[in-house]
Amino acid sequence: MLRKSLFSLVVAVVALVPALTPSVSQAQFKQGDWEFTLSGTGTNNRGFTTGSFGISAGIGYFIKKPLEISFRQNAGYSDNNVSNSFIGSSRVAVDFHFDLGKFQPFIGGN
Repeated sequence: MLRKSLFSLVVAVVALVPALTPSVSQAQFKQGDWEFTLSGTGTNNRGFTTGSFGISAGIGYFIKKPLEISFRQNAGYSDNNVSNSFIGSSRVAVDFHFDLGKFQPFIGGN
């Protein structure tokens, strides 16, 4: 029962964090700018007896106007009543941003 309550609490917190943080977006980056991203996901069955959640965060720095280096972290937890598992990963990434005005596509690698 405690595990079920704890899992439900974690799922609720992960679901509410994005709603409570202000959303600010600017499309024009320049050398010296920082970028922070945060996202989450979660799912469960009707009885909250099985489910999973995940969270991702990243921080990037523009070393030149179109070139960004980033550190990205992911974590996830899954419980299916038979077993549970925790996964996580850390990555360094490089992204090249195309300056097309308000539309800023990018290509990169981890």
